[in-house]
Amino acid sequence: MAHRTQTTDRSKYQKKDMKFDAPLEKLVELVKSKVQVVDNQKYENLVIGHLKTARLLDGKGNWNAPYLEKHETELRSKVNHEQILGLVDQMASGIMENSYLRQALAELEKTQYPKLIKVFEKEADEVLPIILSYAFILNKVTKVMSEDVKFMEVCQELWNRERDRANVNQYLNLFEKAKLASIENPVSSIISYRRSGTVPEDFCRYLLPLNIMEASLEDLRLGNKDNAKTALILASSPPGIRANEKTGAGPTCWGPDGNSIQFHMALSKKWVDLYQTWNLAFVSHYPDYPYIIMKLLIPQVGLYSHQPSEYIYNRILALWSHMNFSFLRRADDCVAGRPKIQWSCRDLTSRWGAVNKISALDYVDKVDNADHNRLNQFQNITSHKYL
Repeated sequence: MAHRTQTTDRSKYQKKDMKFDAPLEKLVELVKSKVQVVDNQKYENLVIGHLKTARLLDGKGNWNAPYLEKHETELRSKVNHEQILGLVDQMASGIMENSYLRQALAELEKTQYPKLIKVFEKEADEVLPIILSYAFILNKVTKVMSEDVKFMEVCQELWNRERDRANVNQYLNLFEKAKLASIENPVSSIISYRRSGTVPEDFCRYLLPLNIMEASLEDLRLGNKDNAKTALILASSPPGIRANEKTGAGPTCWGPDGNSIQFHMALSKKWVDLYQTWNLAFVSHYPDYPYIIMKLLIPQVGLYSHQPSEYIYNRILALWSHMNFSFLRRADDCVAGRPKIQWSCRDLTSRWGAVNKISALDYVDKVDNADHNRLNQFQNITSHKYL
């Protein structure tokens, strides 16, 4: 199979002049008010700092592997506050095309979160430019990976070496260690398949549900049963199965660009909508979740409505990149004694999970309407005694 060297730039699928729902519009304007006054030089310095944290650049600002210079233009191009504001709009556009996430935002707005508001008012001016500049470079890294398998290989070798050098494992909990190990497997497989030109039809049939179940168990440990139930419903509709014309589920295959891999779950668009809001709620329990949610909201991942079957592919690349950025940053912060941000809010996480459970049941109804044979499987999950 002959692969092309370029793939789709998902940012072009942003719908121009899209009107946002009131809760989202309020959030967008609030974020923009905190970042639009930042000067361009600061954004450029922040982006360089993120590349150094990820060890793509060394301490002197040189590429840490010769091959990375090939992507100098994409990764170290000038960045200004207009691009950052545009990035905010692109991420908001992705949210607007997700009915489940819009519903979650509408419900979350009805409750006050005084602790979170207090932290936001105190730290947003400093934290948001850092987070959005991180999203900016994470989006670029993910896009380059989707286009260039050699870049993936170089990053894999570099990150394996640099994580060992920084002794990253000592700063991770058991869940994070398992998560890192479970993402390395599909990344290595993707590299191999892109090299060979052949992708198995059952790729991620078991890996994706396993990845989701890892998070579900963590949600249960933390007492977030509603979100854990949503995870089980997602895990019960894997890709890589025999084609089902009623739901659109089917085998894993190459995308039309010859680089991306398509994963077909039951009612893929609604499945991905549910996955987005479920995973956003899951990571909200982390103190630094504003960083973490960027891996889901960046345009290369979050603007998926035109091709939801390619969401998981870009999601894997962004998650893998984010974990390496994040864990190396944590190691640096611990060595330097820098404090962590503390933006988590238990009430927010709990409420979000409750809304997600309602959305999960809506997804079940839609799949059942398409294929009545799926109903018993879902009923066994939603009635489980531990949930």
